[in-house]
Amino acid sequence: MKLINHNAPVVVRKRIIIEKQKDKVWEVLTDIYNWPEWQTDIWKVYITNVVNKDNSFVWLSGFSLIKSYIHTSDKPNLLGWSNESLGIYAIHNWKLFELNGKTEVIVEKSMDGFFAQYFTEFFQKKIAKTLENWLVFLKTECEK
Repeated sequence: MKLINHNAPVVVRKRIIIEKQKDKVWEVLTDIYNWPEWQTDIWKVYITNVVNKDNSFVWLSGFSLIKSYIHTSDKPNLLGWSNESLGIYAIHNWKLFELNGKTEVIVEKSMDGFFAQYFTEFFQKKIAKTLENWLVFLKTECEK
């Protein structure tokens, strides 16, 4: 797995417990094309292949069109991608752990680059809130 940059100006780590087994959480998380159905911060996704290392996908979130490259796909444990957009380089990593029939999900993200360095506080708060929302949306979708 490509590690997040712990020295980047923006580093966020969040976790949640989902009342479903890891395979179900993996299924929902890696169905990238259907993210907009449950992740309301994402408007559209374009992906031509299954979720495999070195594949890419394009997604529209907020006012940003982002092209991401999958760097890790280790079913059903690890998913990671990186992207560069608007002068920001980001690494996203998702880790799933079995926990007595439930799943602990940990998501980490780092952001580096000109804008991340000069607007660190803004991005730190924004990414923290975005990842919290994403985890809640994921939990809700998995548990319904």
